[in-house]
Amino acid sequence: MNYTNNTVLVENSGAAVLSFITPEVKLTLYFVIFFLGLFGNVLVVVVVVGKRRTRSFHNIFILNLAISDLILILIYFPMYFGHAIGQFHAPKLFCQLIWPLITVAYLSSIFNIMSMAVLRCKGIINPYTSSISQRSVYIYIAMLWIVAYICVIPGIVYAEVNPYNGMCYDAWPNVQSKRAFTLFMLTIQYILPLCIIAVAYVLIGLELRQSKSRKLSDQSRAFSKARRREDAQVVRAIASIVVIFAVCMFPKHFASLYYYFGKNSSKKAQILFRMLSLSEVFAVLHSCLNPLVYGTVMKHFRVEYIKYLKKMFCCLWKSGSGRIIDITRVSGSNSVDSATSEKFIRTVRSDVVMSTLNATELKELPVS
Repeated sequence: MNYTNNTVLVENSGAAVLSFITPEVKLTLYFVIFFLGLFGNVLVVVVVVGKRRTRSFHNIFILNLAISDLILILIYFPMYFGHAIGQFHAPKLFCQLIWPLITVAYLSSIFNIMSMAVLRCKGIINPYTSSISQRSVYIYIAMLWIVAYICVIPGIVYAEVNPYNGMCYDAWPNVQSKRAFTLFMLTIQYILPLCIIAVAYVLIGLELRQSKSRKLSDQSRAFSKARRREDAQVVRAIASIVVIFAVCMFPKHFASLYYYFGKNSSKKAQILFRMLSLSEVFAVLHSCLNPLVYGTVMKHFRVEYIKYLKKMFCCLWKSGSGRIIDITRVSGSNSVDSATSEKFIRTVRSDVVMSTLNATELKELPVS
């Protein structure tokens, strides 16, 4: 939300600047990010929703992260593609109600990641405390969204449509107000959450180190080892998500600070425009990376990914096989006699059934 405003202001300044990324390359890159992010996050939603009985609070937070990314993808990218082909002119109501959801989704994501780290820290330090109920987690996540929406109310109040390009931006009454809001967003969206997460990880590291040195019985030692293995897997996943968020969102916040607090010079517009172009790409790239983290770090997500992908490709294979059979029926009636046609179709059907069964078992048939 903020970087769009900055880009508009720089473009209207009349400075002769060159984009860091050409429009053609950027459009292609955005198409790739859009489809990867849409497919990956929908797959995450399907996996988590499909595990109702074994759904942990951690998986519910992952579901919320995926929904946040989907909101960003389904709002920002269609708006960008429409603007790129010159067919988008946002109404003011859109800028006041829909466009701020991009920033709300960003805030919800970082609040969500921070909560995951804090709750996992609490669970590792006090493993025998009662687990959080699913209802409490859903209420907590709803509160996160409400808080995120409250934080962007000033931006909603001053949202306007730029008359030059039809895009949304923040029409702040003065520079001081915008600077104050920029510092506020930097604090709650980046600095404070990362500090809280850092403290949580220090406490997690100390607790895991102490747990290794404790003298336990054989049964307790086996249980403790399994618990540490599970905790380590979840902690690695959260750490990867945090690092990705910190890296992808840093250019956006740095560019915003440079715009409002950097020293004015003849080269500022050129440097700033390139920084904004790069930061925008990093910010939207973040929306498609979390599903890759889950599949790489977390074993049960990787297993579920493979299962659903197998089902998807098997359906495509069966659909394609059915078309082959239909074609053979038509060609058989025209070019061969009835007996030969029926024999050929039975052979094709047999081969299709056997290849479909083997595809699910991932084994090759011996060649006769």
